[in-house]
Amino acid sequence: MQRINVAVRKRGSHYQLDFFNPQGTRRRISAGRNKAQTEQIALKFSNWLLEGKDPETMLQIAELGAESLFDFFHRFMILHGKYQAGKTRQSYYNSVNNISLCLVLYKCPLSQITQKLMKKYMRQRQELHKASNASVNRELALVSKMLSVAVEQELIPSNPLRGMKKLKEEKREVNLTKEQAGELIALLREKTPTIANIVLFALYTGFRKENILSLQIDQIIFHDFKGTGQVDLTVKGGKRSTFPLSTMAVKVLKQAIGIRAEGYVFLNPGTGRRYFSIHRTFDNAVRALGLTAKDGSKLRIHDLRHVFATWLREAGVGKDDIQDLMGHRDSATTTGYIHHKVLGDPLELLPQIPA
Repeated sequence: MQRINVAVRKRGSHYQLDFFNPQGTRRRISAGRNKAQTEQIALKFSNWLLEGKDPETMLQIAELGAESLFDFFHRFMILHGKYQAGKTRQSYYNSVNNISLCLVLYKCPLSQITQKLMKKYMRQRQELHKASNASVNRELALVSKMLSVAVEQELIPSNPLRGMKKLKEEKREVNLTKEQAGELIALLREKTPTIANIVLFALYTGFRKENILSLQIDQIIFHDFKGTGQVDLTVKGGKRSTFPLSTMAVKVLKQAIGIRAEGYVFLNPGTGRRYFSIHRTFDNAVRALGLTAKDGSKLRIHDLRHVFATWLREAGVGKDDIQDLMGHRDSATTTGYIHHKVLGDPLELLPQIPA
């Protein structure tokens, strides 16, 4: 009977894989000093043995075919990029063009990319090209996402950039008044009422765009007597949480859902399917109204999270409660979303927090 167990044994400062190949020959292979990585390789070896494959042969094939960022980018766009919004795809192309200026990283095999190499690249981008922290952070995010997809494709055992800290960026300030928000909603209603409801729901909840566009009816529970509700979301970082819904947010949802019992909440009336992007319609309305952030750049969809947090704080809601509603792990992140002082009375658009 074929033995498929792969044992991890320590020999001095190194770890070793001990197993029998498909021919029944016992093999002992040095796998380096990292125990966790060795255990991941052992799991891969076990899977190969289950399939009747020789792990050493398969490892040689993988090493010979090791892909660099340059090699992998096209496949990454097919596996992941094509499902993203147009602006996100364009951002990926812009970032990879910048990364191509550093051949040491661009041509580096995926399995050899480390945090040390990435930090060196980030310093070079700042020193040689005067790149902003935001640009460098986008490039770090792209490389990390590519490595995560490479892990899913079993090209590398783990993502070494996972959890790597980004550079500190300038605080973005967004001060949107109640009157401006009302004008934005009114203009959107003239063009596409569904997108107006999406933006209004974002103002009432502070949810991220993708959480809203991918929201399904079975994630929502409406409270019978209070007129409020709750929704289950998977937030940034993979954490699943339940968030309260105000009466105004519930009204938007019920209008969008109608008599349907399942499916996505916000459907594109032209296709009958969910939205993957609303940037074009939103940006056109923003430009028409001249809505900007404090630095003069146009208002973004993500800025509605800033508006939500700021309006709550102006109404006297505590930062801890705002942090919970925003789904932030760190209170410092929440502080970065709160800007003073907002003009006008936010209470008419302010989401009500259920007791």
